Amino acid sequence: VVGIVADPNKLDKNDPAYDAMRKNVIDMRDNLNRMARAGRGFNPNDTSSGVTAYFADNTETLFEQIRAALSEISESKVQQPGHGSLEAKLGVEGDESQLSLFSSTYRIIQGNQWDATLTRYSTSFDKNGDVKRSKKWDLKDTLLEKRGNGTSPKIARNVRYWRNQNGGGGFAALTAGDAKFRELIGMSGSRVDPGNLPDRSFGGTAMDKAFYHWFQGYDYSYGYSGAGVKFPRLNMLSDLGSAGVVLAGFPSAKNDPLPGYNAWAKSIPDEARSHDARLYAQTNDGVLHVINPSNGDEEMAVLPPPVLFPWKLATLKTTMFEGKLRWINVTDPEAEGSGKRSNPAYLLDGPLITGRFDINRDGRPESWRTYLIGTLGRGGNGLYAMDVTSPKSPKFAWYRENLPEAGKLLSMSAADDGCKEFERGAVTDAGESPYIKLGYNSPIPRMGTAGGASAGGQTSFIVLSGGAQFDYDAAKNGGEGAVLLFINPADGSVIKAFDSSSVQGANGFSGNSAVGETPRMGMMTSAPVLYRSNTNKYLVGRVFAADNRGNIFMVRLEAPDASGGGSVKTLPAKDWSIEPIASLQTKNQNADNYSIPYGMAAAREAATSAIWLAGGTSDVLIRKTPKLTTGVIKNKSQMIFAFSYKDGQSAFYRNDDGGLKQLAVSSANKKDPNLALKPSEGYRGWYIPLSDSKQNNFSEYVSSTPYIIKDNLYIPTFTQEKIAVKDPSLCGIERKINGNSRLYMVSLMTGEGKWNIGGGKEKHLTINGAKIVGMSHIKQNNSEKLLVTLDILSKNNNIDDLVAKGYMKPSGDEHTMVIDIKPSSSAPQLKNGGSVINYWLEK
Repeated sequence: VVGIVADPNKLDKNDPAYDAMRKNVIDMRDNLNRMARAGRGFNPNDTSSGVTAYFADNTETLFEQIRAALSEISESKVQQPGHGSLEAKLGVEGDESQLSLFSSTYRIIQGNQWDATLTRYSTSFDKNGDVKRSKKWDLKDTLLEKRGNGTSPKIARNVRYWRNQNGGGGFAALTAGDAKFRELIGMSGSRVDPGNLPDRSFGGTAMDKAFYHWFQGYDYSYGYSGAGVKFPRLNMLSDLGSAGVVLAGFPSAKNDPLPGYNAWAKSIPDEARSHDARLYAQTNDGVLHVINPSNGDEEMAVLPPPVLFPWKLATLKTTMFEGKLRWINVTDPEAEGSGKRSNPAYLLDGPLITGRFDINRDGRPESWRTYLIGTLGRGGNGLYAMDVTSPKSPKFAWYRENLPEAGKLLSMSAADDGCKEFERGAVTDAGESPYIKLGYNSPIPRMGTAGGASAGGQTSFIVLSGGAQFDYDAAKNGGEGAVLLFINPADGSVIKAFDSSSVQGANGFSGNSAVGETPRMGMMTSAPVLYRSNTNKYLVGRVFAADNRGNIFMVRLEAPDASGGGSVKTLPAKDWSIEPIASLQTKNQNADNYSIPYGMAAAREAATSAIWLAGGTSDVLIRKTPKLTTGVIKNKSQMIFAFSYKDGQSAFYRNDDGGLKQLAVSSANKKDPNLALKPSEGYRGWYIPLSDSKQNNFSEYVSSTPYIIKDNLYIPTFTQEKIAVKDPSLCGIERKINGNSRLYMVSLMTGEGKWNIGGGKEKHLTINGAKIVGMSHIKQNNSEKLLVTLDILSKNNNIDDLVAKGYMKPSGDEHTMVIDIKPSSSAPQLKNGGSVINYWLEK
């Protein structure tokens, strides 16, 4: 907002109209400041946010302020619109001839719910082994097709909310005027002050009833010329953010599973196995969608407890706890293009995962259950669990959330009548208290089982990284977010928690001030890596994770057996231990940021049994607060790295003797000695710097999860371009992100480039005008492919040229390209070390 307004301090005090003029000028500036705050997503009346308009009172200053405004638009690092953070690769039971992929996109619309899609593609292979994709359905379309028609819907949407109606985690159907729903979402008379609401809001319709209509696809205009007008919403699907999708289906029998698993799998009727799988997707309007994957029908729109407590759902239409509407008061309905009705909010913004467990640890088929875990992401510092053993009939299991701003911990189980609130300082239960350190948990959690192969010897767990602080303050590092939790999937109790106090001895790495001082663990911002046990491929032997200081830790779930010969012994949970194994810091750094948000890939070197870990760094998104307007923790610099670890090896810093060797980012200079790592040099690994120490918004950074395939590391990066403002008219400026991607393919153990470009071995393939936002490794018909998901940012891209030169192949969908994985000419040196936990995703 640029305001041409007089400066109240420059008015002529001798003017008879001085007092009236000064009041008018101050009022006008206040109004423009409120407009600026509303436009930036802040409470218009919150002066503490520091957001103001740009003011000018003469021509020269006006142009200076316009330039300043354009500069802010150009330089701002805005959240990337387009495809979601991950493309899910899921196979549907009974559909073995095809591979199904689910892709989500969204576009941010200021002041309104985000406009999203969720599409299922069927992917097949032709006789040449090429991938062909075809669209089967889009959830955005199927929801609109079944919109109810007001108070008498033609096909009422099946919206269900938790109210423990029948005990055991039951969900009730939402009806107009439901008194229990009104109480749960904080819209009872005691919480909503009618005096704070605009005139004629909802046209006299109660807010809880308006919510019911909103979920059915309708909203209200409450402007002065449109009071009481109910009109259809343009889109009923909110954004998936970083949530993604998961498929809950029935198990298939395996060769070497855990006790009772095969008997459970064989007990499932064939008809149920073929038809009862369900797709789950959570969105930021608070809905957990239960979808028939065959036709895209939404069978349930579930409102789980985390959006009901503490009254978060109300933030779509009111401010939290205050009962004040946050809609912009406009007169035209949304269907005419100018209405802004629902307040954008982060409610269910984190990743979803599923896993199967023998919850009674007795090997009986009936003890096996399937759980879905949903994290809240920017919607809150917490997670919830659903029992989806019967995929069509989800049951709520438990919920935990840390509310640092309120000083409370929320805890709830299926048997509870409501949500329990604990004062953080009063929580002493060892199964609850570690949640107090839980931060914004954007890293995807993992689910696994550790222990022996015989019945009763296993411990099933969710491993969850603590995440980032709610209100980032470097001086508090080592507190909120600095924890790695191992959680019982059945009831949410904490099995084991590792924090800074768990990391003892001289090997402790960077902390609050100087390297090596306590706290030795920063915010755990990396997705954990499950590493396969030596005893059974369905068990986990180690877990790797990293903090925002680039410190990489290993948790031992089993240990070398004293008998030798490479055998291992399983450890009970009480004996699990954590140790630092490497740091991306250098010894002379003062605990700078090196976050690895997309996690790492792991493999085992066949000749030496060394474990190789590889990944890359990127800035971390965090929850915005009035004190934190950027919502980003920036790294000191960005890099791609790989290193090996063997038991008994001491931990190292990046630049230690025998640490990581710096390699060149390009192979243009064929005589550069830093093109690749040579085993004779004695380094433990290598790194490629992607940006210098002068970090800015336009540095190259890793944009998706890495893969290790046939001895090579595949990892994508993105570099955002500065926005060129070509139109001097403020109204003509289009704020659009553009940039270029690189897909690195390098030898994991040497860092040598593997792309045959221009007759030489290059380390990366450049894709102009697009961002790589996800990759999927698929195997079918004895061939391997890497499916690369792109957000196309510019029509002036080089994708057709790359296809013509044979580096990539089209798939039938412009957002997905295919990379053929060439057969290796020699025996592979590496073996996959990742654990196979989600049994039904194996194929």
